[in-house]
Amino acid sequence: MNILIVDDEPFVLRTLKEMIESAGWENIHTAKDGEEAVHYMQKQSFDLVISDIRMPGMDGMQLIQYMDVHSPHTKVILLTGYKDIEYAQEAIRFGVMDYLLKPASIESILKAINRVNRSIQGEENEKKLNVRRQKDMLEKRLDDLLIGIPMPYFDDSIIPEFNKICIMSCYIDEGVERWNLPTALSAIKNVTEEFLKPYGNIFTVINETHIVVIAFINREFSGIEKKMAQSLYKQIEMILKIKLLIGLSGLCEQLNETSRIYMESVQALEAAKKKDLGPIVNYNEIKDSPRPLSPEYIHNLEPKKNRRVVALVLELMQKRLCSTELSLKTIAEEVYLSPDYLGKII
Repeated sequence: MNILIVDDEPFVLRTLKEMIESAGWENIHTAKDGEEAVHYMQKQSFDLVISDIRMPGMDGMQLIQYMDVHSPHTKVILLTGYKDIEYAQEAIRFGVMDYLLKPASIESILKAINRVNRSIQGEENEKKLNVRRQKDMLEKRLDDLLIGIPMPYFDDSIIPEFNKICIMSCYIDEGVERWNLPTALSAIKNVTEEFLKPYGNIFTVINETHIVVIAFINREFSGIEKKMAQSLYKQIEMILKIKLLIGLSGLCEQLNETSRIYMESVQALEAAKKKDLGPIVNYNEIKDSPRPLSPEYIHNLEPKKNRRVVALVLELMQKRLCSTELSLKTIAEEVYLSPDYLGKII
């Protein structure tokens, strides 16, 4: 934790710093007044500021008002020699975590620091959990888009910005025998999303028969999709000792074209499985004589689509449970499907 102590008394500054360091905390900085504290905060970020209230120039209350605007995520512990209720109320209004009376014991200060540390760790864990939840939700919605289920309007905001979309359908051809299959799929997903980052936002969906890589590309140059596929093939072979067959779609600019280019990637993958065009096949190479989709893929597609539509409707119904306008028509409008189609499935 990066800590800044602010006090106009040199002895207090030195003593507090030494006591906090002796308790095992590192990265302890000191400032003799509010102005110097602001100067430091403009150069680096702090997790915690421990500040006296009464100081010449910019006092502790003025400092926390500055932090409320310029460093709102930094936690604050205020120290004061005055039992001033008005100060305490003002401090609470600005989100100060602790308000300690001088002379505060080192035990009380360390307890306050530990409370701040637990709070920061809790916030970081919650942030990571929210990122994971949003990624899981996005992957679920992308999986829906692949099979032609439109994105509900209330989830539009989770789509990353992009210039183009490209899809790769991947099939494990060789090397999986040394792996447990779920572990191999998870490893391919992790390597793919890590090594293709320079091209944009990369998401991987594991389907029943193959792995789907959806790339929201924010760079533009000729042949970028081929370059991505070649890079993916090489990295998976080098790191995991697995050889892939890759079907590569063309590029599209609209989210509602995702299903179409996914079909392109699946057809290109079927061509790659024939082994006469190499391990990477671009749809543009076969679009004049596309390969038929495999019976296994066709067999799985419609039931999967129906299951996902039902799950999406149930999810929406839970969100709208107390709404007086809940009907098949309103649900269909929100998920961009026709009421007749929805009625047949449900």
